[in-house]
Amino acid sequence: MCRKWAGSLQIGLTAVPVTDVSSSIALPSSLSQLNPDATWFITRSEVWHSGKKLHDNYCPSLDRVDVGDIIGIKLSSAGCVHLYVNGHDMGVAAADVLQVSFAV
Repeated sequence: MCRKWAGSLQIGLTAVPVTDVSSSIALPSSLSQLNPDATWFITRSEVWHSGKKLHDNYCPSLDRVDVGDIIGIKLSSAGCVHLYVNGHDMGVAAADVLQVSFAV
């Protein structure tokens, strides 16, 4: 068994209702495959939406998180997405995000 991670951590928000995902439908292996027009996500140090990179070098690379690190995501009432790494706000990752969103 290989114990080495072979991918990148992805965290984000989607407007795809979680009730639309049943046990018979598998979630995609990457957030980039989850309705790109309704999904905003961060991978490595990049922010993505609609198949386009919005920001590069937005935050420290999520590939470097360690055991015990705490990663969080927040959607403000103003529609701005913020990433938190160990309690530190990395700033606005995206704006004008749909208010009916689910963390992924």
